[in-house]
Amino acid sequence: MSRPEAFVGNRVIVRGLFALVPHARVLLDTSCHGELEIHLADLGGALNSDRKMTRLFHRTGNAGVRAVYSGALRSSQVIAGCAETQCFAYTLVDAKLESVEWMVQ
Repeated sequence: MSRPEAFVGNRVIVRGLFALVPHARVLLDTSCHGELEIHLADLGGALNSDRKMTRLFHRTGNAGVRAVYSGALRSSQVIAGCAETQCFAYTLVDAKLESVEWMVQ
């Protein structure tokens, strides 16, 4: 997702590397310039898939798991006066696990 700001407010399907960071689960999209971190929110309704991803993540030695999630993309500005992609925090609301593609070796 090279221009995530164009999709804010819409339901999207995002492919990336699932990872655990302190107090959050994120999807890292490495297809854009640098690395786009998308926080996964509202996983309460999908507790089984969340547990599955966490188990797979730990089995890979915390290297990550490729996954596809869908949800509504939201953003919040984290650096005032900046319009670059890196100045915003992106969240996938009502995130739903669509598929697990492959495990990173």
